[in-house]
Amino acid sequence: MGSHDAWPRLGEITAPTLAIGGTRDLFTPASVAVATAAAVPGGEVEILEGASHYAPVEFPDELNQRIEQFLAERVGGRWGRSALATPRAQASN
Repeated sequence: MGSHDAWPRLGEITAPTLAIGGTRDLFTPASVAVATAAAVPGGEVEILEGASHYAPVEFPDELNQRIEQFLAERVGGRWGRSALATPRAQASN
């Protein structure tokens, strides 16, 4: 893991990409998310103010809302909250 470096290949990514970082993340600083989004064609970045490396635990609602927005805008709009809830609802039946 320590020697793996995929930075030169980021420009080859064609999938919609959202890089997320937090202003208090000491493990992967927000600058890494900014650089990642800049290296991927059409990449977007979201920096969560006050978030550490545990952003999904610290800011689940904000993170979920941003991911849903990104998917709705970039993946054809089929990822709204109701679309995400459908498989869960079916699985519980």
